[in-house]
Amino acid sequence: IYRTSLRAGVLTTLANNQKHEEADIRLFEIGKIFLPQYPSAIALSQNAESGEGEVKQSPQDKEGLPHEKEMLCAVLSGSRRELSWHDNKELLDFFDAKGVAERLLEQLGLTSTFEPSDDEGLLLGRRADVIIGGDKVGVVGNLHSKVAQGFELSGLVCLIEMDVEKLMNKASGAKRYQPIPRFPSITRDIALVINEQVTFQETEAIIQSFPLVEKNH
Repeated sequence: IYRTSLRAGVLTTLANNQKHEEADIRLFEIGKIFLPQYPSAIALSQNAESGEGEVKQSPQDKEGLPHEKEMLCAVLSGSRRELSWHDNKELLDFFDAKGVAERLLEQLGLTSTFEPSDDEGLLLGRRADVIIGGDKVGVVGNLHSKVAQGFELSGLVCLIEMDVEKLMNKASGAKRYQPIPRFPSITRDIALVINEQVTFQETEAIIQSFPLVEKNH
């Protein structure tokens, strides 16, 4: 089967689990997708079902093989942690998915940034491209409500998608260590009130610009 995305399969599996009353679900798949290499072939694949417009295949399209890529697609839904007597039920959100993506990249020795994404399958304001060294390697975000309805999904669904080939090419096999500090660190929780127009990326950049701020894993 020549799939152009892993999303449909993963979301279908998620929907089947929800129908069997499984509420807190984390799923992932690593597999190959096949993408057209020529513009007219891409347009054909996009318009095949909708019937919008007419695109003729070029000789290159008929002879050219699709581009093969290995991708990772993961979805998260339900509670942030297992329900107990001591904790109120907190649902997963965009920042949980972003944290999972960051942790995965850290295990590969990679440092990433997140930039606004134009992925229409994800919710505006809750979607971000994953960038490493100026190169987009994936996307993370909340599934758009129209997509969720199409798969008969309930509740908020977070999605992570990564280009495995790019990650492997950028990953460092060497582990980095740092000495144990002489004095214990101090952790403080800080609440900020900012204008709604200020993005997370802008806020993060300002905080990280201070030399004494360090990320706590």
